[in-house]
Amino acid sequence: DAAKIAGLENAEYSLINLNKGVYIFDKDETLINTEVEKEPLLAFMEEAKSGVEKDTVEYQEDGQSYFSVYKMLGNRGWLLVIRDTETEIFGLVKSSQIILGIVCLITIILIAAISYIFIGIKINPITRVTKAIDKLEKLDLQQDEKLEKYAARKDEVGQIAKALISLGETFRNIVETLDNCSASLTVSSD
Repeated sequence: DAAKIAGLENAEYSLINLNKGVYIFDKDETLINTEVEKEPLLAFMEEAKSGVEKDTVEYQEDGQSYFSVYKMLGNRGWLLVIRDTETEIFGLVKSSQIILGIVCLITIILIAAISYIFIGIKINPITRVTKAIDKLEKLDLQQDEKLEKYAARKDEVGQIAKALISLGETFRNIVETLDNCSASLTVSSD
């Protein structure tokens, strides 16, 4: 039980003496020091004796699909075999895929939220300048104090804000001049 693999609680270990063909260790303690008779293990022993080591071996036993790995332990002539059911191994993979999917989804949502906030911050000055242009188009010549804070910027928004402030001032001066001329004409005609 000390040799458990996280997520693979049902994995089984066998340690076999290849020279004698007996179990050194097995989950089933009654097999210790008895001759190996299980077919998959006999096949692994033959392959190991011939120097062949495979990464994984898939086989059926008692109607269940298993994956096994085996490894020769140095020059002692011992073979370590680890096996587990296909269901448990792929269950671990499936849960990892679900966790990865959730992490990806959260990442996408965070990126979208940060993008939305960042774009909102960047577009706000442009929206303010556009509203000032619309006011000027409707001949609303009142000074827009909110436009003043953008005039100090060194980018295009700042240049447009400065131009709008100047244009508004020019229009106000023209209206004032026309108003003075009109008042002067009215006084002269009396």
